[in-house]
Amino acid sequence: SIEEHFKLATSLLGLGHFEESTLVAKLGLGLTQNRMQKSLFYIVISQCRGARGFYNEAGEAALEGQRLDPLSKDLAALRFAYFTKHGDQAQAKAAEDTLRQLVPGLGDRPAPLAADDGRAVERGQPVRRFDEEFAEKIIHLAGFCG
Repeated sequence: SIEEHFKLATSLLGLGHFEESTLVAKLGLGLTQNRMQKSLFYIVISQCRGARGFYNEAGEAALEGQRLDPLSKDLAALRFAYFTKHGDQAQAKAAEDTLRQLVPGLGDRPAPLAADDGRAVERGQPVRRFDEEFAEKIIHLAGFCG
């Protein structure tokens, strides 16, 4: 059943059996036409790919899940974190925008760009940079590890 596949996929994820968890989650995707159920399987797949260091694949899985459940804060957080870790600034920015719409006020802090002279904030010019530290905080706040 769908429920059994989901429970097994999440159990395998929790045990660190990422490839097996991904396989079970993908099988689960084929068992349902329900968008919300499919989005939950994509959360598992995203976490598994991210835990293995395949950050682009993790971000893509989260993006696919978000297409099915546009209001999922978890999927938005995964998208942002994994695309940031992958270094895809365009995708990370799109994910961050989605996340900010879903969680108003999240991460409102200016951070200087690496190429900035360090005085942009002093001049009242808030700028953002995509950094792994912020991505890790998002993963932690969302309750994910990987």
